Amino acid sequence: MLVSAIGLFEISIKLKLCKLVLRKSLADIFQDIKNAGIVTISIQDRHLLEYQSLELNPEHRDPFDRLIIATAISEQAAIVSIDQHFAYYQNLVEILW
Repeated sequence: MLVSAIGLFEISIKLKLCKLVLRKSLADIFQDIKNAGIVTISIQDRHLLEYQSLELNPEHRDPFDRLIIATAISEQAAIVSIDQHFAYYQNLVEILW
């Protein structure tokens, strides 16, 4: 199982802006990820190249989400998210939830 560093970065930003409240500290979440054997994947050149090839959807311009999508496509991984905007890309990547 993988988690994108960009997703963790987005969580960190939302915490800093008080747009997200978590029951645990971010450090504890990082430790939980590590303990669960989940691999944090850094942003790679191939992810950015995939990002560039994604058609820009006027209904969904969030760069963080689009990089998560590009990463999932590059890694042939599914995305777990309740964000309804990810449905715009269900023909390119498997979306769970």
